[in-house]
Amino acid sequence: MLAVSMLILFFLLLFLGMPIAFVIGIVGLVMLLIGGVPLEIIVQRSFAGVNNFSYLAIPLFILAGDIMGKGGLTKRLMAFANAFVGKLSGGTAITTVVTSALFGAVSGSTVATTYAVGSVLVPRLKEEKYSNSFIASIIGPAGVLGLIIPPSITMVILGITANISIGDLFFAGIIPGVLLALALCIYVWFKDSAKSGRKKYPAGNYGK
Repeated sequence: MLAVSMLILFFLLLFLGMPIAFVIGIVGLVMLLIGGVPLEIIVQRSFAGVNNFSYLAIPLFILAGDIMGKGGLTKRLMAFANAFVGKLSGGTAITTVVTSALFGAVSGSTVATTYAVGSVLVPRLKEEKYSNSFIASIIGPAGVLGLIIPPSITMVILGITANISIGDLFFAGIIPGVLLALALCIYVWFKDSAKSGRKKYPAGNYGK
């Protein structure tokens, strides 16, 4: 009966539009109160769950990504990537993939990578008349490179939770990350090589 009540309360709060994080917290709190568990346990277990030095890497990764985005490193990475692949067919889209790989290798955050790169390059891609569906199909997977290519916030959390060597996880993500980036570049080149009329931007334009 307790489990049924918990599910009813959970879906009721969701139906009312409450954020999922608050729903989980409220449902858990109510069930603990019904079960007669002292509220001091909540504070103790909450503190114990985050009392791990390795978790410090998460906010620092996010801070680093924000500093790099505001400090202009994103545009410099774009200029660097564009110097190598900008003249290829679909150069701007390929630059998006390469820049995401480079930024992800520094920030370790999928969200930071997607936002920092997408906020600058999505308008460029629209100027070149790429469809919204094509842009989404590039920005989405390219942002995931921040999760795969080390260092990665997700790998840090997985290593702490599952007691796996974070160094081994970082090492294991190098080849899959590079292969995924290469596969995305080949896909963009293949899709764009059959089309003409794309506006080309000179190498280094993104750094200005």
